[in-house]
Amino acid sequence: MSRIWNYVKVSMKIELIPLNDANKADCFQLKVSEVQARNIATNESSFEAAKEHPDVARPFVIYAD
Repeated sequence: MSRIWNYVKVSMKIELIPLNDANKADCFQLKVSEVQARNIATNESSFEAAKEHPDVARPFVIYAD
């Protein structure tokens, strides 16, 4: 049985930008669905956890056009 993979080629620019005071509010406004929220920490709580471990945690924001 052979498989045929369908795909759409999309060109977009994706950037990793350090989380900072200029983009923090926008990042914290992003929410996931209720189903996902049961399993995923909020951006705020993840950022707070990262601040406790600055030697290993480096929070970034993913930007895509």
